[in-house]
Amino acid sequence: MRKYSAAMVIFIAYYGVVLAQGGGEVSHAQKESRICVQNIAEWLRMLEIRESPGLMEDLADCYVRIEDDASAAKWYGESLEKGNDDADCRRKHAIALKSIGRYDEAIAQMEHYAAQTGITPATVAFIANCTSLQTDRFSEGRFEVERLPQLCSRQAEVMACRHEDEIYFYSRSPRRHLGKSRLRGASHRAYSLYAVPASAFASRRHVRVVSRNSNPMEKSLGMVWDQSCKDYYVVKSERTAVGENPPAIFRSWLDFNGLVHEEKLLLNGPVSNSNFHPAISPNGRMMVFASDREGGFGGADLYACYRQKDQWSEPTNLGELINTVQEECYPSFSADGRLYFSSNGLDGFGKRDIYYSEYRAGAWSAAVNVGAAVNSGADDFAMVWNPAADGNTGYFTSDRDSGYGCNIYTFIRHPEIVGSVLDAATGAPLPAVQVSLTAPDAASFPVAVDPKGHYSAFIDDGRKYYLEAHADGYEGNTWEVDAAAIGQGNDLHFDLKLDPLRSYTLQGSCRNLLTGEGMDHVSLRIINAQTGEVIRYDGSLESDFEITLAPGADYALLFQKPGFNSAALQLPLSDFKGRKVEERMVQMSPGKMILLVGIVTDAAGHRLQGVSRIDVVNMKSKAVLQQGETDQQGNFSLWIPRDVVGRYALFASHPGVATSHIHILADDDQYVPFHLDEVALSLSFASNELLHDFGQKGITASSQETLDDIYFFLLHNPLVSLELRTYTDARGAERANEQLSEQRALAIINDLLLRGGITPDRLRHAFFGEMRPKNECVDGVDCPEEKHAVNRRTEVYFFKAAPAEAYR
Repeated sequence: MRKYSAAMVIFIAYYGVVLAQGGGEVSHAQKESRICVQNIAEWLRMLEIRESPGLMEDLADCYVRIEDDASAAKWYGESLEKGNDDADCRRKHAIALKSIGRYDEAIAQMEHYAAQTGITPATVAFIANCTSLQTDRFSEGRFEVERLPQLCSRQAEVMACRHEDEIYFYSRSPRRHLGKSRLRGASHRAYSLYAVPASAFASRRHVRVVSRNSNPMEKSLGMVWDQSCKDYYVVKSERTAVGENPPAIFRSWLDFNGLVHEEKLLLNGPVSNSNFHPAISPNGRMMVFASDREGGFGGADLYACYRQKDQWSEPTNLGELINTVQEECYPSFSADGRLYFSSNGLDGFGKRDIYYSEYRAGAWSAAVNVGAAVNSGADDFAMVWNPAADGNTGYFTSDRDSGYGCNIYTFIRHPEIVGSVLDAATGAPLPAVQVSLTAPDAASFPVAVDPKGHYSAFIDDGRKYYLEAHADGYEGNTWEVDAAAIGQGNDLHFDLKLDPLRSYTLQGSCRNLLTGEGMDHVSLRIINAQTGEVIRYDGSLESDFEITLAPGADYALLFQKPGFNSAALQLPLSDFKGRKVEERMVQMSPGKMILLVGIVTDAAGHRLQGVSRIDVVNMKSKAVLQQGETDQQGNFSLWIPRDVVGRYALFASHPGVATSHIHILADDDQYVPFHLDEVALSLSFASNELLHDFGQKGITASSQETLDDIYFFLLHNPLVSLELRTYTDARGAERANEQLSEQRALAIINDLLLRGGITPDRLRHAFFGEMRPKNECVDGVDCPEEKHAVNRRTEVYFFKAAPAEAYR
């Protein structure tokens, strides 16, 4: 064992003197703390003279005694850096680091300690706890916390309970100083019990005194109402001829005359026991309280007793899943019966943390830390929930603010939806899955899924949500989740089970049509039939192949090989159900034809009833090069000579639906999806405007292709009419510009009529001259030519019926 340093010898000598002189009624721990505070200056002075690792460790031990964990961590670290090889110093350093939230460093130090001394269950548990404190379970997002300055002072306030509309709390401050910050110290002052309406925090005049001059020890506090019979229970210390007895629990009630009656409960046991902090379950059948009676696990433990007619049963210890060798106290119940309490013996964030446990099948569950924000590196205790009608809100006590003592804080708890994503068939977790959460009046947002398939997300209680999940190889699904009945302080557990996806496997072979031989090195494009997007490409397909596709979409498979005419397979799998393995042969003949393959649907992607007509028109000669029809599923395949290179328009027509066309450059195989719109008459042209050169009636060369598209659209859609609205730029006289715009409209109409097939009653025009410019280029404004060119335009509008008379 390391020898005591000179400073430690001074400490022991001084401590002996204090004990010899008597310490009044202060506890052994208080005496140690006072001695440490008085000797820290001496420690620091000696360290200035000589940087001793042992002395640094002694100083850190002293800071631990006065609960200054940040200083303790600093000096343990300094001691180790100066060469202290004592393994226990490293262990204490890890504990101090953990208490101030430096979990990564705490883990590293404890692992180093375990490497020196060997791995034990304690070191494993310590490292596991530090790791868990960094996970989402203790996310800051769960709680919103705010100090209640209206009820706080620089002395000490401790939350007691809530009854109906009133909040009960203890304070060492006089009533007139609540909400003020000038009063300091007074750790010796006795507590008073106050009550204030929950709706009147802002006004101190509503605070009323329930009782005065309670014992100055926090352990002696406690007050709770029994909602079932309107009695209340308080903690009192009886004064006797020989002194003051330890705190005990009393039942109090008012008679018809308003007189207060008190009865000491038998559950207190021998006079030597301290019993305090009573809590009554919502149904009034259970009381939980703290006691340091013999037979516990150490310190103060939590005990429960049950109502038996007009008496309470013998107390029973809540067990080792809740109680430790340290102190468990300040129990309280939420509206749905969950037990909350504080402990400084369970693994947590720092000193005292708040935990909860549930009574299930005759036993209490393991304690669970309520999480960050409520719990901190300081003392956090006395959590009290508002009634169920107030949702997930309440109060607790903490000394986290160094400028004050123990103060009361409010909290709002955001419940969480948690669960696992599972294979519905096997129950196995699915980690590679996309989950999103949507509220009816809010945008959807993604939810993270960990490697074990667990997900979680914060929600608001009382609302409905939609959970959506997708995973490769599984059917996507959406669930409606009602968060209206989560329960106070609870989370919503909801597992997402996905059915294995429908699967389609194509086993095929590529063959020469003339010889029947297999063909290798074939290029394959797998195309989404609805969008025309190539979703997979294989540049060297073997003669025998196997392809698995996800049903739920239509596909086109395009097979290509130099010197051979291409081949296509249409696979309509959007409505496919179940699993299937299909064999197909792909035959390719030698040749130089271009394959035009595609699909015709309505605007929503649904197949049209009957067949559609497909025309291939040479845009230069206007001659129809090829004609064909779709099959009953809307698929088509056409071949045109490869040596006829040029620009073509591919037209798709269907009875009762507007005809559409797409430009193609006939130099390679192409997949063309048509979506014919029964309502809208929008065109997929490069522009819906025709442009003009300055002072010219005709259109520019760049607009000629758009005019060709307009003609073909009108030709194939006889129920559609057109209106032209022409404009000039601002240069020139206003009257001349109006005449020029009219001449431009008439020139376009004449061009369309001379092509044939369109009647004059389908063509209308309106002319506006230099009116309605698209930019700032009006009379008197100097603009470059490119800005004037924007205003020299003819706008094209289509209508299902003849438009109203042209307007000017």
